[in-house]
Amino acid sequence: MILAIASSLGAVTEASSRAATMDNPYFPKWKVTHVGKACTTYGKWKTCVTFSKDATPHSVTCSLAKTTSTTVSGTLTVSVKAVSAAVGYQAQKSYSVTGGEAYPPKRNKSGRVEWRETYHTDKVTEKEYMCPLHGTCQYTNPVKTSYAYTHKYIAPNFGIAYN
Repeated sequence: MILAIASSLGAVTEASSRAATMDNPYFPKWKVTHVGKACTTYGKWKTCVTFSKDATPHSVTCSLAKTTSTTVSGTLTVSVKAVSAAVGYQAQKSYSVTGGEAYPPKRNKSGRVEWRETYHTDKVTEKEYMCPLHGTCQYTNPVKTSYAYTHKYIAPNFGIAYN
């Protein structure tokens, strides 16, 4: 009987101590803390049109009608909405790519006209803070740091390559 009472008292004491720590628990909260200086980056080259050797002067034209999108790479710990607000543009959006470019290839040379996406790229710094469940988060002493990169589509970039 005494053993049962002691066990139940221990359980009550243990439960009370758990409840005391749950009155004001902390939870992790990520926040965008910095957007770095933007730079121009490019997608991979894609073949638009190929051409064969030709002794006569002529023109080779690449015409585009594609879809591409603004993307996020790296580690995204905050919402896309939060990143979009920080960089000042929608971080995930599709775009129609239309355009073209004509080149007069060198005589007796074969090759291809290529294109790639041009992006406005921002480095976004995100930090994790431990915030109280009840009360205001002070956003001091970050626990972790993470980086995401937003790539906003600008325009197609064209080039000619010879074999």
